[in-house]
Amino acid sequence: MPKIPTETRFQRRQTLTMPLFSLAHRPHMYVKITGEAYSAEMPGMSRSEDGRVPVIPCIDLESGEEGLLISLTVLQSALERIDGSYVGKCFEIEARPPRTGKDYRDVCVWLIDEPAGG
Repeated sequence: MPKIPTETRFQRRQTLTMPLFSLAHRPHMYVKITGEAYSAEMPGMSRSEDGRVPVIPCIDLESGEEGLLISLTVLQSALERIDGSYVGKCFEIEARPPRTGKDYRDVCVWLIDEPAGG
């Protein structure tokens, strides 16, 4: 079997797959939003009949990793209250533990300054 080279002689043009960030798994994040929210087809992950999940393209400011943040309704609502577009801005997002007897989390969103050099 031929050895697969670790470096390629071909130039990569566009990333077609991205990691998913979830507030359920990482309840406290610092992100820079890089694009408008949209609905992505993710069968098996969605509770909706159409298999779509709302996501927001972003950069995790702590790791520098680019990915898609699964957007809760409350997060999307908070971003839409910003003066102007939320794209290109940085946020601290915290999903608090669910309250006793409740099926949802409270989410806090703060607009933050972009880190130096970012």
